[in-house]
Amino acid sequence: IGAFGGRADVMATYDPTRPGAIVHSGTYNGNAATMAAGIATLELFDRPAVAALNAAGDGLRARLNGIIASHGVDAEVVGFGSTMQLHFAKGPITTPAQTHAGNRAAQQAMHISLLNRGAFTAGRQMYVLSTAMNDATLADFATQFEAALGPIAAALRTPEPAGSAR
Repeated sequence: IGAFGGRADVMATYDPTRPGAIVHSGTYNGNAATMAAGIATLELFDRPAVAALNAAGDGLRARLNGIIASHGVDAEVVGFGSTMQLHFAKGPITTPAQTHAGNRAAQQAMHISLLNRGAFTAGRQMYVLSTAMNDATLADFATQFEAALGPIAAALRTPEPAGSAR
């Protein structure tokens, strides 16, 4: 949902009942269903809902980082609250430069490995929680994450044959 506004004389230029009006159209302009959904969202997404969502994200991030540590992989899930991203880079990750220097092939492999286990994630391995997710949903994702990470961790620990480039 989006909106814009301004001084009455400026906004009047968009009034379709006036001659020479500037046409402003959009898919969701004045759509009653979209506006009702927006109002309902704002009514339900109150401070306690935000706090619960962020706490769930903090918990999941800690759980995923524990899984990573148990596999001995140079990776870290970083983020804040309900938003997080996996980076295959030596941590602790504190700067954007560290994320850019990460292992992109491992990140792509994790994407495919999660997809093969039924977990659809963004290719860049950014995870964003929603209020529809519950403890069971998050536990299932953590299980899929661990299963997906296993073969990648094994591949990363396997020494490269002499003269090859990975």
